[in-house]
Amino acid sequence: MNDIREDNEQDQEEVYTPVRKKSKSSVSGFLNALFAPPPAAKKRKPSKQIRYIRPKKGNRIAVSLIFIFAILGSSVLASVGIIFLAREFLGIDKSAATYIVNIPEEASTDDVIRILTTEQEEKKKEPIIRVERLFRALVDISEKRNEETLEYVSGKHTLRPNMSYQDILRELQSYYYIEKETVRVTIKEGMRLRDVARMLENEGVCSADRFVYYFNTGLNDYDFEKSIPKPSANDLRFDRMEGYLFPDTYEFYKAPSDDLSQLAENDYEVILRTIFENFEDKYDDEITARAREIGMTMDQVITLASIVQLESKDSADMKNVASVFTNRLNNYDMFQSLQSDPTREYSEYLDDLDDYSVNSKMVEAYNTYKSNGLPPGPVCSPGLDAIKAVLWPNKTNYYYFCANIETKEVYYAETLEQHEANLIHIGIDPEDF
Repeated sequence: MNDIREDNEQDQEEVYTPVRKKSKSSVSGFLNALFAPPPAAKKRKPSKQIRYIRPKKGNRIAVSLIFIFAILGSSVLASVGIIFLAREFLGIDKSAATYIVNIPEEASTDDVIRILTTEQEEKKKEPIIRVERLFRALVDISEKRNEETLEYVSGKHTLRPNMSYQDILRELQSYYYIEKETVRVTIKEGMRLRDVARMLENEGVCSADRFVYYFNTGLNDYDFEKSIPKPSANDLRFDRMEGYLFPDTYEFYKAPSDDLSQLAENDYEVILRTIFENFEDKYDDEITARAREIGMTMDQVITLASIVQLESKDSADMKNVASVFTNRLNNYDMFQSLQSDPTREYSEYLDDLDDYSVNSKMVEAYNTYKSNGLPPGPVCSPGLDAIKAVLWPNKTNYYYFCANIETKEVYYAETLEQHEANLIHIGIDPEDF
């Protein structure tokens, strides 16, 4: 019991003591409160905070450079675009080729743009204008200024890609070429280049000599020209473009006041393009594919067709005549020479010319009685029937033929004996050959 009492007394003392210490002095309690450590902060639920990350100095420079380059790039692109449109509008650094465009009656601006762009590209030619919106804008400005719808003059107009858009529009409203006097000239099958040149001169179209020069030089922007051999130092070919005056009826402008000396180079270009475009249209993809199929170049086709043209009395005979020469060419070991009279006549024609470029080797090369294979080039301008006869000849075993001059009847033979009998039949001595 005493132990328990003692324990209780101790417990009471321990409980009481702090209360007594607390009340010892108000000053010491104030000081204890003043210098006591701050109470622990209550734990709060963390809130979502947005922190601003200041870019490093290097990043700021990179961003600035990108921004500057973006502005400069846009400026450069804008400048390039403006320069391109300006050059296009003025026709700077564009082709000086002269093209003839035919504007239909009551043509709209859409029609004109199609002719100047799509139709040019279909002909594998450079478009006369390349920015349709720029041309439309010019038309719109012209219509607003004049307060009326712009009208185009129907007919043929001569245009060049290097003309300014204003000049093109002015020409399409001009009657200059429309009112020029024209003449229709028919080039017949079998005509030679220089005969056609004299005919054009007689019709007041151009000078014969200058036409021959320009025609042989060519324009170098038509696909068919690439297949014609270029002149060389030892060339045995006479007129390079002989055979490429496609037989047809053409309409040409006459020289002003019939003064041929007034014609400029671009006037001859208009004449050449009229003829060249017709040849390119006639010698189409079907003909090109067939020539490739049988292993002939275009120049070989025209050369052989020129012979067939002059050797045949009509189109009905052409496929048989063509078969004779084709059979000989395909059996070169047995028949090295074609022995064609038109080629001999052409060599005689060359021999009679007063031309410094003609020599004995050239004369002999065109005579297929003295030379082997095809002559150096065509001997006339063949028509479409002769060209197709060469490409699709009849399948025969003929290696010879001859014709009765009076009746025009043609006799074919497979052997020399049969041929000589045919010659005797029509009154020709075989010894003459």
